[in-house]
Amino acid sequence: MVPESLTRMQTTSGAAFQDPTKFAGQEIDLGNELLTFEEVRDILIKVSGRDVRVVKRTPEELKEMGISVFGQAFQLMANIKDLSWTTAVAKAVQDKFEIPFTSLEEVLQRDRALLLECLPAR
Repeated sequence: MVPESLTRMQTTSGAAFQDPTKFAGQEIDLGNELLTFEEVRDILIKVSGRDVRVVKRTPEELKEMGISVFGQAFQLMANIKDLSWTTAVAKAVQDKFEIPFTSLEEVLQRDRALLLECLPAR
């Protein structure tokens, strides 16, 4: 069974298949939110009611521990480079194609049962 969130995430690509002329040759950026790890944690706590923590480690610490953390390289880059343009571009895409994007909090509220399966109980 495909979660509704995955189906809804494909709204833009689905619209592109339904109206290929409208979307032909278009580059569509989907990054409508630029959240820190702490902001994501706060949303996870708010929606799930569970204890969620953020632990930051340097790349050197991770290498020493022998683990990799998906997204850390992007987060480090985001702290160095201004990526605020991504939300403006996403807003322009929403306006241009009249396709509303869903916030992380809305997705997690909608798929709360799936979220709770992924987070340890208290």
